[in-house]
Amino acid sequence: MPSVPPPEINPYASPLVAGGYDSREDEAAGVWRDGPLVVLQKGNVLPPYCVKTGLPADSWEQATLSWIPPWGLRWRRLKMPVPVSRQWRQRSARLRRLFWLLAAVVGLLFVASLGVAKWFGIRDALPILGPLVVGALIFALAALQQHTLIGIYRVQGEADLIWLAGAGEPFLRQLPRWKPRR
Repeated sequence: MPSVPPPEINPYASPLVAGGYDSREDEAAGVWRDGPLVVLQKGNVLPPYCVKTGLPADSWEQATLSWIPPWGLRWRRLKMPVPVSRQWRQRSARLRRLFWLLAAVVGLLFVASLGVAKWFGIRDALPILGPLVVGALIFALAALQQHTLIGIYRVQGEADLIWLAGAGEPFLRQLPRWKPRR
C-alpha cells in the first residue's frame, strides 16, 4: 500500500481546532521560561533538548539540586534528569581538561616560586606566592561556576514550582513564557 505524504502546513490557514489557539496549552506545559530562568512545575520533566545548546538531547545526566527552605534547617534535595547534547558534553570535557592542565601549571609555578625564594635566600615568600595563590583560587572558583549544569534559583512551596538557573538561551527560546498565577 503506497504511503500518503502528510498534508502541507499552511501557517495562514484558519485553525483546525474549534476556537483557535487555546492559551491553556502554555499552562499545561509544566515547563516555562521566566527571563533567563526555567520554571519547572512539580511532577514535570525538562523537554528533550539540551539545556545548554538547545539541540536535541542524546543523553540525560542525573542532577542533584539542593536548597534550604526558609522555614527549615534541613537541606532539601531533588534528583532530576537533565537533557544534554553530545556537543555540550564534548565542550564540557575540553573545559575540564583545560582546567586540570591550568591547575597543574599553577601548582608547578607555586613549587618553582618556593625554589626561587629559597635559591635567592628570600625568607618571606608571601609577596611572591600570595598573588599566585589568590589567582589560582579565583580561577578555580570561576571554573567550577562555569561547569555547573543547572542550579536552583528559587523554590515555591514544597517544590511545587522551581526556578532553575544556568540554561542556555537556545533552550529557553523553545519554552513558553511564564505567566505568574494570580
